[in-house]
Amino acid sequence: MAFARRGCDVFAVEPDSSAVTIGKMKARRAGVDPDRFSCNRGEDLPFSSGTFDVVWCYTVLEHVHSVEACVSEMVRVVRPLGRVFIMAPDYRQFYEPHYKITMPMFFPKRLLRLWLRLLGRPVDFFDTLRFISSRMLANMFQDLPVTAFQVYHPWPEEWKSKASLSMRLIKTMTRILSIQRDQCWVLQKLKAPCSISKESTKK
Repeated sequence: MAFARRGCDVFAVEPDSSAVTIGKMKARRAGVDPDRFSCNRGEDLPFSSGTFDVVWCYTVLEHVHSVEACVSEMVRVVRPLGRVFIMAPDYRQFYEPHYKITMPMFFPKRLLRLWLRLLGRPVDFFDTLRFISSRMLANMFQDLPVTAFQVYHPWPEEWKSKASLSMRLIKTMTRILSIQRDQCWVLQKLKAPCSISKESTKK
């Protein structure tokens, strides 16, 4: 709806039929065509190749069945020189954004499940998460016809003035290991497949 209000020609994809129903209801209230919401999976987008100028993927990849297939599909449906925006947690940090708690996400999953149980949190949802990282995505992007840019944002003001223990741990991981809590990427699709010239391989 936010993009539509700015004059964009928008389409939305969601695999859960109940969520699509809610999305269509919100669209009607906002004056957006509800038929632009479709019940489909990111791994199999119902659009022709090169359809869109921009694909927006915000906190989605940690929930899909196949991260590789979903990223490949987003690149497929964007036009040459079009862009894909991706935002997702980096699961090498000290924070789990869905539970909104401090946890060393680089620990083995069985220990993290125990952590959640000790806190009285449900673990079924936790088992559905894909533990992606910026290193994993960077390696994935190199197999696709894109130029990838990782975006770095300044620290929020509250992290500077009243930094909690969680914030301090996150900042330390970021500064020492260059691991962002929330990884943001902009991919630009190439006009043609990348190739290495013969001159560049000469010794």
